[in-house]
Amino acid sequence: MGVNIDWNQPWISSASDLVDLEICVASVPSWIQFATILRGAPNLQVLMFDDIEPDSGVDWNDSNIGSTSSIVPIKLPRLRQLHISPYSSAVQIYRNCYIPTCA
Repeated sequence: MGVNIDWNQPWISSASDLVDLEICVASVPSWIQFATILRGAPNLQVLMFDDIEPDSGVDWNDSNIGSTSSIVPIKLPRLRQLHISPYSSAVQIYRNCYIPTCA
C-alpha cells in the first residue's frame, strides 16, 4: 500500500519515529526536501527507492548540492537496509550520507 505525501509538510523534517521509508514513482521529493527528511529521521532503518528517476528539478543531479565540503554529512546511524534502483541520481545519497557499516 502506498501513500502520497506532501513533502512540504512541517512534520516531515522531524520524523524521529520514521524507521522505514520507501519512495516510489508517484511522489519524489526534491533533494533538499529529501535531505531534510533524512536529517529528521535518526532512527531510520530501511531506505528504498523503487525504479525511480527523480523529476523534482535539477538538484538531484547537481554535484554541488549538498557537497560534503559545504555541508555536514547526513548521519544514518541505524540504517540496516538500503536499496536504490540503479539511476544516476543515487550519487547524491552516496556522496552526502554517512552510513556506518554493520559489525
